[in-house]
Amino acid sequence: MAEATVSLRKTLTSIGSILSFFALWYLGSTAFPTALPAPDAVLTYAAGTITSLGPRGYTGLDHLVYSLRRVAIISVISLTATLIIGILMGLNETIENVVSMWLPIWMTTPDIIALLFFMILMGFNGGSVIVVVSIFSAPFGIVNIWEGIQDLDRDVVEMGRTFEVSSSSMWRDVYLPHLLPYIFASSRYLLGQIWKLVLVGEAIGLTTGMGSVIRFWFTQGSITPIVAYLMLFMVVVLGIEYGILEPLERRFFRWRPG
Repeated sequence: MAEATVSLRKTLTSIGSILSFFALWYLGSTAFPTALPAPDAVLTYAAGTITSLGPRGYTGLDHLVYSLRRVAIISVISLTATLIIGILMGLNETIENVVSMWLPIWMTTPDIIALLFFMILMGFNGGSVIVVVSIFSAPFGIVNIWEGIQDLDRDVVEMGRTFEVSSSSMWRDVYLPHLLPYIFASSRYLLGQIWKLVLVGEAIGLTTGMGSVIRFWFTQGSITPIVAYLMLFMVVVLGIEYGILEPLERRFFRWRPG
């Protein structure tokens, strides 16, 4: 009963938040009609652009698929690197010293400069975007996993060694449950970082993807298509968060008390 009440309250809060967003949007479009298109105009355009051919011969759905494919590839690469390097840093002092020495530079290099450098070096194509975004999104997740390993209760690890618990059991019953919150936090952060950098990379030098088509309409000075494509982007992001990440989080953490 309590869970149903909490779920209902969360649903009503979400609906209220969405309605408030559209209400503020409508008021803004009424007050500044030349600067902000009305919600109905944007939604109508967004619905039409999904299947209609755009100026580059692709539909809005095609551009969305291109962006999603890049985001998915980068997410797998970046999260894998994050887990491996972060865990190794927490378990091996030599690796920790070497990687931590370069982390400040790795984390503070301007993303746009890195994108431009790799695109000039490798060519203005999707591969260069995948490489640079994979490299420069990883350090933020690495730091999170590294801190997660450092926060592990050393007494529990020592007790496992004392009772000669196998490595597989330690990872399954101690390390992984402890790291899961850090993994989910890193996944959310990396996904947001990757989405933004992919769109920037597409806007800089590609002809496919959400960023490229937003750049096209920017050069045309047309705000309605830009907002429409941003709406498609928002729908996908919310779908990933509430359709994939949140159900997975509930499943993995169902052992926790309410």
